[in-house]
Amino acid sequence: SYFIIFGIISNIFFAQSLTGVGFQKDIKEYWAINVQINSQDDITVSYPSLGCSGKWVLINEDKNLTLLKEIITFGADKCIPENYIFMTRDELSPTTFRFYVYENKGDEIPYAIGVLEK
Repeated sequence: SYFIIFGIISNIFFAQSLTGVGFQKDIKEYWAINVQINSQDDITVSYPSLGCSGKWVLINEDKNLTLLKEIITFGADKCIPENYIFMTRDELSPTTFRFYVYENKGDEIPYAIGVLEK
């Protein structure tokens, strides 16, 4: 597939909306997530059930994995203000992406996980 050869974000169709759900493991809580990809440099994220939103900044990507920095710009008192997001295409569904959320880039275990759907 085109995405797997060239990366996820840089070749996803722009003006693309992704919706999904995440799960925060330590507090065992689910939340909705919406991602709007307008361009490689303009990716917004919102968590409607948590009352916070912000942006994802592309740090690095290869054919299988994309690393983004999440910066919460609204409702930072309700969400962790900065995170690192690793996103990968789901191997079983061409319209599904899995994501893993880390507080620090070097952490071995994500504190939250989830799925996004085109």
